[in-house]
Amino acid sequence: MSHAVGGVTTSHTWDVAGGLPVVLQDSDGNSYVYGLDLISLYTEDLEHGTTAQDCYFSDGLGSTVTLARDSVSGATEAWTYDVFGEVRTNSGVWPPGGSLQSPPIAPG
Repeated sequence: MSHAVGGVTTSHTWDVAGGLPVVLQDSDGNSYVYGLDLISLYTEDLEHGTTAQDCYFSDGLGSTVTLARDSVSGATEAWTYDVFGEVRTNSGVWPPGGSLQSPPIAPG
């Protein structure tokens, strides 16, 4: 399956064997690892010859509370939520020069 945004088409390889289909790989060189939810994202930058492994940590409700990158020691992003699931606080050092304002969401 593929989709186009702004004239750029991205293809996805889906795992439809489970109860809910999930993306396993995309044409941008990303691979997704799942357990009960998204566990990690392996990114391969073919243009620059680099790779990265992002690990996602969730709370009991399945909300992403911490993101850790293999090239950085410790947490690179952290979020807290209010009782309605809205992001209350965000702290982090990734991406360089800023932080992700909302937790990453797996494509799909």
